[in-house]
Amino acid sequence: MPAAQPLGISHLVVFARNPDFREWSAAAEPAGSPDRIIWTLGLPLAREAAEIEAGKADWSADTLPGVSRLAARFPAQVHVNTLPGIVFTEFNTRVAPFNHLQVRQAFSLAADRSRFVALLGGPDQAAPSCQILPPGIPGYRPYCPFTASPRPSGAWTGPDLATARNLVAASGTKGMRVTVWSDNQAPDGTTAAFTVSVLRELGYRAAVHIVPNPVLALAANDSRRHIQASDGSGIADYPAASDFFDLNFRCSAFRLADPAATRNGSFFCDPAADRLMNTAERLQATAPLRAAATWAQVDKMITRAAPRVVLAVLKNVDFLSAQVTNYQFNPVWGVLLDQLQIRQHPA
Repeated sequence: MPAAQPLGISHLVVFARNPDFREWSAAAEPAGSPDRIIWTLGLPLAREAAEIEAGKADWSADTLPGVSRLAARFPAQVHVNTLPGIVFTEFNTRVAPFNHLQVRQAFSLAADRSRFVALLGGPDQAAPSCQILPPGIPGYRPYCPFTASPRPSGAWTGPDLATARNLVAASGTKGMRVTVWSDNQAPDGTTAAFTVSVLRELGYRAAVHIVPNPVLALAANDSRRHIQASDGSGIADYPAASDFFDLNFRCSAFRLADPAATRNGSFFCDPAADRLMNTAERLQATAPLRAAATWAQVDKMITRAAPRVVLAVLKNVDFLSAQVTNYQFNPVWGVLLDQLQIRQHPA
């Protein structure tokens, strides 16, 4: 496949067709189209976009600037897909003020998710969400109890700051100091600042504490550190609901005063939720539809408990040159490069 003008051999990765490959299943592993895929590294984003526009390159793995402009100019060449990925704020359910359910729910009610999506780059980059499971995962059913004017569709419609402030007042925690820990990467360094802004709207004296990622992971999983809140993002390693719940919300996913044995930094534990997860996993192999319905119940239960408040689901944008056809996207693996076809090579 064509690529941008190389900067030197060290900046290229070339994938060549394996002459010994034989298609054994068109459904599982169809034969690829390109004989070669040439991947050029290290170019400025603006140049990547310009070379795709000009047909000197065919696709970029990077998030390119000006997606809305590109979509307006080249609507057939821009593909936006929702990823199985979420952006969230996580609360330590054993530390004030977030040991109060009302406070965690108040945060979710007060969060203006449309403003957060704008901070992430707009609707081509993300979409508002209230729940743990993202679209595309078995068990996903649109659900949002923390919104103004709740609708049967389960969509988030807007923040409800008045109700949120009433919940905070009822908790007796208004005015407390809150420190939000962040590695400034979840994503683009915007989540922690947004979290602080929402907490301040609720009457808390909130601030951000930036640390390197390894420090954040260790501190958030150590109950002795009493970390009140942190930001984060995650994408499915495998398209299963268990990927979002087992590692993060089971009672067995943490051990107090033992960060090495802890994955659940919210220290959330609900035996009823654990029992539902057990049921869903037993059903997974023999009754997948019933399993999905059970995972949907788990999603609602943990979303309402709000140990982790999801703010948005992430999206992927692919900008292709005009000569590319047969575009296919997998929500886990992304664009299927081996299935792309070239209508004609540029001169």
